Amino acid sequence: MLDCGSQNGHDLAEKMQSNLQNIVHQVDRVQGRMRELLNFAKPLEPHPSLVDLNSLLREQIETLRSRFGDAGVSCHLRLDEKIPKAHVDPNHLEQAVAGLLSNALEATPRGGSVTVGTAVSAPSGQSRLVNISIEDTGEGIPKENRERVFEPFFTTKPHGTGVGLSLTKKFIERNGGTLSISDGSSGGTRVEVIIPLT
Repeated sequence: MLDCGSQNGHDLAEKMQSNLQNIVHQVDRVQGRMRELLNFAKPLEPHPSLVDLNSLLREQIETLRSRFGDAGVSCHLRLDEKIPKAHVDPNHLEQAVAGLLSNALEATPRGGSVTVGTAVSAPSGQSRLVNISIEDTGEGIPKENRERVFEPFFTTKPHGTGVGLSLTKKFIERNGGTLSISDGSSGGTRVEVIIPLT
């Protein structure tokens, strides 16, 4: 025999738990936005040290692993294991990579993939560079928006602040690097970070 009172109590407890989780999620989201705005407003002086870029990328991907799983998106690594350490601010680079990975994940539909790669290049007459690429299989960014996405407060996301990519660009440039966006090989978006090796 079903105890209706007990069942209702169980349903109420589940609903309260769900509501609390939603509140915590919203508070975390607001805190994240506030951090972005504060970081955008304050000076971003780098404090460089020698950083293993492949390890940093693996750590950031591991942090997002559960989000990849929940979204049904796979992540592939194509890392050049022979790249040397780069002289950059690890906190700046962590925040930049975390933002780029989150964007790629959010842009990728269920069943799609995000590919992260590293490589060393040496353009003619220039110092060696490390290329970090993050490519998704989403819909891509229209050409008319590719420069605008770096403008403060420009966003196409319904709940976005428009600060993320402009802040990411600042982090990369303060460390002597560049950030560019192009079409991905599978129709999505490819973001490339280039960092000089000193």
